[in-house]
This record gives sequence, C-alpha cells and structure tokens, in this order.
Amino acid sequence: MEPLTLHDLEREGSDYDALVSVTPEIDTFCTSSLWAVPAHEALMPPREPWIWRGEGGYVALARGFEERLGHYLQPLEGMWGFCSGIVASEPAPLLAAMGAELRASRIPWNMVLLSGLTPGGAVWSAALRAFGARHRMGSGIPATRHRASLEGGVEGFLSRRSRKLRQNLRRAARTAAEAGITFERVEEVGEAACEAIYARILAVERRSWKWAEGGGLHDRGMQGFYRAMLPRLARRGALRVTFARQGERDVAYILGGVMFNGYRGLQMSFDDALRHLSLGNLLQWAAIQDAAAEGLALYDLGGEIAYKAHWSDDNLTTQTLAIFR
Repeated sequence: MEPLTLHDLEREGSDYDALVSVTPEIDTFCTSSLWAVPAHEALMPPREPWIWRGEGGYVALARGFEERLGHYLQPLEGMWGFCSGIVASEPAPLLAAMGAELRASRIPWNMVLLSGLTPGGAVWSAALRAFGARHRMGSGIPATRHRASLEGGVEGFLSRRSRKLRQNLRRAARTAAEAGITFERVEEVGEAACEAIYARILAVERRSWKWAEGGGLHDRGMQGFYRAMLPRLARRGALRVTFARQGERDVAYILGGVMFNGYRGLQMSFDDALRHLSLGNLLQWAAIQDAAAEGLALYDLGGEIAYKAHWSDDNLTTQTLAIFR
C-alpha cells in the first residue's frame, strides 16, 4: 500500500475514476474525484486526508476529530454519506490491506465510517470479513437516491410515467411558451466559462424560494462546493447546464454532470415569482430529453425528496458501516 496526498489523487483522477466505475454497488458519481474532492475541501470540517493506493484499488478517507465520536476516519465526502471510500473491482484484498495498515499505524482512531455501501454488497461483505473478527461493527442511517432508466429513450421514459405527469408536462409546456419562456442549453462549456455560468446560476438562485429559506446555494459551503466542481466537470466534458429564459433574463436553471453512461442532477432553482409556470418540471424534462439524446442509460435525480418519486423507476440506497476500535 502506497500513501497518497490529495494532490496525488487528483493527478490520478482518471485512473481513480476508472476504478470507481467498476466498483460494485456504490454511487459512482458521488464517489468520483469530481464530487469527493470538492466536497472534502468545501463542505467538511478540518480533516487530514488518509489515502492509499494498492491491492488493485484505492482507500480514500480523511481523519478528523469530534468531541462525541473521538478520532474517526470517513470518506472524503461525509455530509450526505453518498461517497464510498473503498474503490476496487475486487474489494477484499484492498480491505484486508487497509486493516493491516490500521493495525500497524500509530495514528489515533476510535472508529472508521465506511459510507456509501450497499448492505450485503461486495464491499460491505468484504469489510465485514476484514474487520468483523477484531472489531465491533454497526450500521448507520440509509441514504437513498432516486433514479430513472432511460431505456427506450424519451418514449420509453414517458411510458413508465403516470398519465397525470404526462398531461401536466404538456400543459406546462403550453403555458410556459405563452409566457415567452425559452430554453438555452449551454453547449461545450469550457473551464474558463465556468465562473460566468456560475454567476448566472447564483443570480437565479437569489430569487428562488430556497434562497429565501436559507437553503440551496445560500450556504457558503455549498457555493464553494459547486464553484469547485464546475471546472472539474468542464475539464472532462461532463458539465451540463440548461437555463430557462424570459426575454433576455434567466429565470430558472438545471445543473448536472455526466459520467459512467449516466446523468446526475446536481442543483435546480427558479424565480419564485414564476412558480406558476412549473419551470422546475420543465427543466427536469428538458434534461431528460437531452440525456436520452446523448444515449445515456440512467437519469439520477439525487437525494430523496418526495417529488422525485414521480420521475423515478427505482432507488439506490446505501448505508454507512461503522467499525469501532
């Protein structure tokens, strides 16, 4: 096992993310370097990266301290628990080596939190085998993401939606067109353009109900997270942004990323004065049509919110496996 810095991990990002794509039963987008590194830098309390390469994969954790928990290790993104800190197509050798490294190390730790794992899945089961004989184990609260298949393209997607949703979309499209709403998909976003695009996103966000209630991108940590993620996505050609406009004014946006043959929704907001135009639904529909046109197989709506159930076919639910010293 070879220790790495966070800079090393970013430098090896393509190799790391290639292994993420073949790690079984994890949230691949949220384990990718494009999500995990910005989350570590912008959203998490001060922690020291604890990153290793070897045995066919990567261990990408960070060490922190909290009065109630003591010294702990957790994945780079620990805010939602979407990210796996274990990346390998065959996780058993990697987890065995990680256990040996922890036993040999003098670093203080009270618990290891392996989030983003599917209970009973390959990584979960390998962790139980690697640590179960020596340590007490526990599990945390499940984290669910709503997802929809794009099999059959747009028509296939619509065939799996309720009649009411289809009717509402048609009605909303007519009403929005009558109100002068147009849609602008930002094409071929270069890294240099990201700051200007982000300024447009924030301008819409400030007129949204989320901002009024202190949610969404109102939080400075969330602003930093997305400001750091956008250029990383752009460098990979993975950034997707669509604005709804009324005349020359942006009135709504949807932001997402494309990776591993799937689209991952990130943020969406609209001018609250235009709530009656159902711009959120129309932007969701526009993003689905674009993803289907790209030939993508999956549309991931992200974390569990009630309205997303109408758009999704199934869920990805992961959990945190806690290992106590």
